[in-house]
Amino acid sequence: MRPTLLSLLLLSGSLGLEAAAPQPRPQSPSPSVQQTAATKLQLAGMQQRVQQAFASDMRSGKAEALPALLQLFAAERPTGNRSLEQLHTYWQAYLRFFQTLYYSQHQQHERAAEAVGEGIKLLEGYGHKGSEEYALLARLEGLATSYAGSKTPQLAMSMAEHAAQAIALDPQNPRAYVVAGVNNYFTPVAFGGKTKVKEYLTKALELPAQQTPSDYLPSWGRDEAYEYLIRLLLDTGARDEAAALCTKALGEFPASPMLQRLKVQLGTTPASTKP
Repeated sequence: MRPTLLSLLLLSGSLGLEAAAPQPRPQSPSPSVQQTAATKLQLAGMQQRVQQAFASDMRSGKAEALPALLQLFAAERPTGNRSLEQLHTYWQAYLRFFQTLYYSQHQQHERAAEAVGEGIKLLEGYGHKGSEEYALLARLEGLATSYAGSKTPQLAMSMAEHAAQAIALDPQNPRAYVVAGVNNYFTPVAFGGKTKVKEYLTKALELPAQQTPSDYLPSWGRDEAYEYLIRLLLDTGARDEAAALCTKALGEFPASPMLQRLKVQLGTTPASTKP
């Protein structure tokens, strides 16, 4: 059976939880973000907070930390400030992504479908979507295909369209290329799959994780770009090239579970035979 995006995410640990290379010192947020201290405390470093909450729930086997974070979002809903509304919407949808993974891992598929649906609804309902919102929306739609049934082709098409919109709105956004590349990786070859994976993911790796360093903004995706490039190379039999790229990736993300698994896989894969 051909692996789905969700199954590979769960299997490989492709969740952005590894210890990444040190990032540039974040710049101060804009005045509009600074003006609400409570929300500032909630949203600063939210990517790491969500990832840590997910890791905590996975270790304990209980859905506690992620729902607690979700309650904070429900308690504070900024209005009248587009910057805060945008951040609030984005990170709440990001949290729903990890809720989906948690419930899927624990075979709670109805809850997983509900969580990913809520994440998609949040972003679809936001009226000022930019490149980051479209990239995350496409990522959520990729997970939702596992629960879409007969609507899977329609959802896959929507995912591709939203990834393309993310690139069009900001050609310097690496997450737009990561989502587009992963989407192309899972697209059947008969429908153009595997044709642009290398192009998209190579582009993602050429770009900085953030254009403006800030702990309010997303930086995820670079580790996944490495992962799926390595997978593509393995799929095409380019083991030596995959091994070299894996070594480079581990230099940036030494604690990455998925890259460590790929390293083991490369170590047990027969070496290529050269004439």
